Amino acid sequence: MAVCVGFVASAQAPTYPLPIGSPVQVSGSLLELASQRLLVANPDSDTISIVAPSGGAIDSEISVGDQPYSVALATDGVQAVVVNRGDGTLSLVDLLESTVTATYTVGEMPYAALIYGNSIVVTVQSEPSVILLDLSTGEQQAQIAVPDTPAAMAIWGRYLYVTHQGAGQLTLIDLDAAEVLTTLNMGPDVAHSTSIAIDRRNGLAYLPQTLPNARMVDAASEARMLPVINVVDLSEMRLLPQRQIFLPAADRMVNLPAAALIDRGRNLLYVTQAGSAALTILDLDTGYAVAHLDTGTAPADVILSRNALSIYVHDRIDQTITEFDAVYRSYVDTMHSSVYVPDPLLQIGASLFYDADDARMSAYGSVACANCHLDGQSDGRTWDGTVTPDLRAANPSDDLDWLNVHIRQMQGGAGLDPASVDAAALVAYLQSLTILSSPEH
Repeated sequence: MAVCVGFVASAQAPTYPLPIGSPVQVSGSLLELASQRLLVANPDSDTISIVAPSGGAIDSEISVGDQPYSVALATDGVQAVVVNRGDGTLSLVDLLESTVTATYTVGEMPYAALIYGNSIVVTVQSEPSVILLDLSTGEQQAQIAVPDTPAAMAIWGRYLYVTHQGAGQLTLIDLDAAEVLTTLNMGPDVAHSTSIAIDRRNGLAYLPQTLPNARMVDAASEARMLPVINVVDLSEMRLLPQRQIFLPAADRMVNLPAAALIDRGRNLLYVTQAGSAALTILDLDTGYAVAHLDTGTAPADVILSRNALSIYVHDRIDQTITEFDAVYRSYVDTMHSSVYVPDPLLQIGASLFYDADDARMSAYGSVACANCHLDGQSDGRTWDGTVTPDLRAANPSDDLDWLNVHIRQMQGGAGLDPASVDAAALVAYLQSLTILSSPEH
């Protein structure tokens, strides 16, 4: 019997018939406009920007809410919806006039948004749910309860696929009926599920995730966080363990796989590594990397240009966009996405927080502070007898001796010189997380 690589066959009718001819929308912080300009969210500047790739000129920068995290485009191509994670709102922006036309309140800690017809679809983490709002009025149309930490989304036909940042689950929702059809549990040790890439041709979803071995008490630091790409058969909402891509074997030791994108024309999968400041390019025929490219700090999203010639990566902490040549898989340019300069000390601290490649922070490039405290939150797991604290609600210690012991024990890093600027920067960043979550901010 012939075997077709990448095709999942079934002898019976699929449980969830797939809308093969329908387009796919995915949530993210970066997208390309019809003008070939880039629309990007700048969470540290509280703005969104329209950037011209040729030369990197910022055509316009628009102030929105607090910590804009995700952008979506209405079908008219003129109106954008911005998720403001810090203040629990959505900003509606007229891109031609560069003005905010409306602000809708959705609840604490929204994560991502997409447009479905005349509805805005939003994931909200404070009361774990997916909310549908009328695009024109902001009136709530439906609230659908889902498991904890709903995060990234993809819409395919009437189906909505929702990842769950903390537990790695995947929820399937029928948007027309506004109901959950099923939730796929990947296992007890799956986390950091912040993106989904859908292969329409084969009915598969690729999910960059991390396997935190919290239950392995004596695990070496290099085995505490294992980066993988899990693959799901969407017609059955079934995990395909035999298709899992173990990134240390497919590429090298990387940390915090964050965003994924399928280049169907070349049969490639692009994966950003938020803790390794890198883009991995995987050949889907072999499951192995064909390129490993350096990006800016904490790459949060990746897109392919409409002409399939350029790859753009959003470097969230640096507030830059890195461009690569998609044909030659080579570096082209780095473009700033904001005219505002973040606090240098906080930016250094944030970079250290997400850096698994710095030997002072991690011995093997495998663990970053952000693994257990993504966005300052808690992973909800118990490590060495202690539940990971939520840094936004805690009072982070400025005791560098304690902090260095923690870095050595949990991450295998050498630690920071207590008298260094980097040590002061990391402490300042940790303390800023508490400030950012306060009601006064």
